[in-house]
Order: sequence, then C-alpha cells, then structure tokens
Amino acid sequence: MSSYQGAQIFEIIGLADEVVEGAFKGSVSRVGGMNYEDLQKEIVQIHEGGYNETLKKLIAAGFLRQKKDGEYHFNNTEAVKFLHKAIYDKDYDHYKLYEDHLSQRPPVSLRDLL
Repeated sequence: MSSYQGAQIFEIIGLADEVVEGAFKGSVSRVGGMNYEDLQKEIVQIHEGGYNETLKKLIAAGFLRQKKDGEYHFNNTEAVKFLHKAIYDKDYDHYKLYEDHLSQRPPVSLRDLL
C-alpha cells in the first residue's frame, strides 16, 4: 500500500475527499464517494455476515463472480446469451435484443453516468 501511495500512479475513485486526504494524501480524486462513516458501515456489515451464528455457510455477495441476488455485473449471463445468439445466428434482430438489454441495465461504470 505504501508503495502505491507514494508513487501516486493512479486516480482514486469512489472515496470521499476526507478519506483521500487521510489515507492517500496528494493523490488525485476527481470523483467523490464513500467517507469514513460509509466505510465503517460496510465493514461492520461484512464482518457481521461472517460471524452470523445462524448461517450454515458464508454469503457470496457476487463481487468476484455473478450471483443471482448479488452485485450486478456488466457481463452477466443474460447479456452474454443475447450476444452469443446474435453472433451464432448472424441475426440483426438478436443483436438488437442485446443492444436493448445493455441500454436498460443499471450503470456499472463512470462512463455509464455520462
């Protein structure tokens, strides 16, 4: 962490100015985000999920791999199926379904918000 902090070779995305100044002083952050209170809430929530006595196994939130009720992924199963169908059938109508699916999805990157 200290080598990245000192090198300042990246831009901070998703952290509030107070966190950037406290943890990554001098780094560039043009987009705001989570403050210390938000980070604490998320950490507590994840920690409580890991120590819940009633659960038989840990909850997979879908951060790394798509899960039905987890975090939304740009390359989700439905989108991939639409794209594969359009490519294999060489059918513009199927590609149009893929396009429509992409246009109706929630934003997942900064570019989606522009």
